[in-house]
Amino acid sequence: MRPDSYLEALTRMAWAYLFLCIDFSLNLGPCSVNLLPDWLGFLLIFYSLPLLQEQKPTAALLKPPAILLGVCDVVFWILESFLGITDFLTLVQLICSALTMYFNFQLFTDLASIAADHGLSHHARSLRRVRSAVTIYAAVFSVTLQLYPLDTLSTMAAALLTVGTMCLTVWFVSSLFLFRNAERSRMFYEAS
Repeated sequence: MRPDSYLEALTRMAWAYLFLCIDFSLNLGPCSVNLLPDWLGFLLIFYSLPLLQEQKPTAALLKPPAILLGVCDVVFWILESFLGITDFLTLVQLICSALTMYFNFQLFTDLASIAADHGLSHHARSLRRVRSAVTIYAAVFSVTLQLYPLDTLSTMAAALLTVGTMCLTVWFVSSLFLFRNAERSRMFYEAS
């Protein structure tokens, strides 16, 4: 494996999480088109997994959920963007939420393990912390939204959920970019 291909995979994963975490939509009458669709993020991660798998064989476990989540999101994206349908089956949404939590937890576990194997213990701890925080937050957020849709929450509760989501998004994505930068530095020093 070329070292730069591994770094490219980490870079693609970091950018993929921008697609997964940020919703940038264009409202077109009854329809809303997400210009940064989640399925693109899952596609980027899917193409990065073989290179990650060379570092950590358990990354192979992420291929089926990446495909399933990507396909589900393509369907949701088409229904929402072109047909204006936003009410999806609650059970399907819950299953996708649970699968997304597993996917993120497993991916960040693998990345933390790679960081530890490469002597980047600080980044391993950081990746494990962000993994745990995002998993707990996603579980609470998913259950809260199933019990109380966002439009029924008080302004304060909705604002807290929004601010919490924004903070975790920045932490989540920046952890990936910082890890990628640390790997780049490590490889540079090993090569010289």
